[in-house]
Amino acid sequence: MGRRPGLATSAAHRVVQRWIDDATEQLSNMMYTCSLDAVRDYPDGLSESSVAFLLGVTEQAINAEAQAALVKFRATIREQALDSDDL
Repeated sequence: MGRRPGLATSAAHRVVQRWIDDATEQLSNMMYTCSLDAVRDYPDGLSESSVAFLLGVTEQAINAEAQAALVKFRATIREQALDSDDL
């Protein structure tokens, strides 16, 4: 098998470097890269669609993150309740 004859050995490096450059440019153009920054700036809250817009993701992605956070939160509350019952 080996390397294809028409593909330079530095081709993969160039592809990766272009990807990194594109990602860096996109990040530098984003208003927010972390939901905690949005929380700091909007302490009264935002709708899922507004958060999605600010972070540049879909509303479904924000909804999935919110659901995962609720599951973790509920589990923590249950654990704390069980721990306090043991006292």
